Amino acid sequence: MCIRDSHEIAHAENRHGTQHMTNSLGLEVLASLALGNNPSELTKVAANAGALIAMLKNSREDETEADNSSFEYLRSSNYWPGGIKKFFEKMLAEKGNRSTGGKLDEWMSTHPLPQSRVDNVNNLLRKNNIPSPGPQNLMETEYKDCLL
Repeated sequence: MCIRDSHEIAHAENRHGTQHMTNSLGLEVLASLALGNNPSELTKVAANAGALIAMLKNSREDETEADNSSFEYLRSSNYWPGGIKKFFEKMLAEKGNRSTGGKLDEWMSTHPLPQSRVDNVNNLLRKNNIPSPGPQNLMETEYKDCLL
């Protein structure tokens, strides 16, 4: 299993896609019941914006849940469970100062901000007394092979 695969497997196992479709359909039904047969365009836009904001929070929560599940999966493998942190750190380095990383950025995003994800992994590593990686569990060659 690759590090990135464990995150995606967690989405599937936790049925995040199915939950999003169900929630989206439910919001559409509620909106159509609440708005009636001939809502104004402004009313439809406002209802869609509200639904989108509600879905963004769920999406961020799903990403954090998948990160946490991925960490647990990797704990039972030969990989260092904090490996995904390296990916988020690379994102931070590439992003530079293009974003303030403030609350508004996170609130409008489908994913937690990279720094929040690094902090989460660091907390998991600390909470589980996971030492820093070494060649035996960082497995860089195997990881690079996995990317091909």
